[in-house]
Amino acid sequence: VIFAVVALLILGFSVPVLAGADTLAPSTTMIVNPASPLGFNGWYIAPGPVTVDFSATDNGGGTVVETHAVIDQTPIWGGDCAGIDFFPGGAIVFNGVDDTTDNGQNYVHYCSFDDSGNFETVHNDLVKVDLYAPVTHANAPATANNALFQIPVSVTETNPETGIDNVNLFVRKDGGVWSQDVTAAFVTDHIDFTPTGDGTYDFYTIGMDGAGNPEVKAETVESTTVVSTAPGGDVNPPTTTLVMDA
Repeated sequence: VIFAVVALLILGFSVPVLAGADTLAPSTTMIVNPASPLGFNGWYIAPGPVTVDFSATDNGGGTVVETHAVIDQTPIWGGDCAGIDFFPGGAIVFNGVDDTTDNGQNYVHYCSFDDSGNFETVHNDLVKVDLYAPVTHANAPATANNALFQIPVSVTETNPETGIDNVNLFVRKDGGVWSQDVTAAFVTDHIDFTPTGDGTYDFYTIGMDGAGNPEVKAETVESTTVVSTAPGGDVNPPTTTLVMDA
């Protein structure tokens, strides 16, 4: 009987409503874990995984027969509940393994129907997942004068939807202790760096994407620049004297 009613509804036939019959559709709730996004602007970020599950309750005293769910990149589901695939149970897992479905804006369309053939209106919820940090690299020039110079930075973005939020420069001079140069500003594809005198400068960078994923990297030399004030270390400009014969 249940499946006959469901079949009639799917085919577009009307079903008589009996006195006291259940005419209320179920209510389905999407459950996301973690409960709240840890990243910027509603993004779920590393380390993951992010799971999506569903809980359905029938409002008319009947029994929930099935929950249907699908994930795509369409904000609004164009059809009704019957057009969505059956959800077999268990959680949908975003674990960072499959970049094609894990990384980006995922629209979850879901609904349920009960044993009286009442179909719930389709829910359309957005789950934004970015489980991948950017990859950056400092490409400093081999030599430079003791003045501001540019350090090109290569950036690999794993999620173009979030982009790069910032890139921090870490530096050590003459083999000393590493420290972050808080005065160095990242501008599109490079960092402006001002040395503190002649010497050998080692560099590396750590980036963060727009979702809030920080790049994880050990202290390591990515590039080195030898800074000198002038050839040979001579800080005095040359002097030219005009000599005229009598």
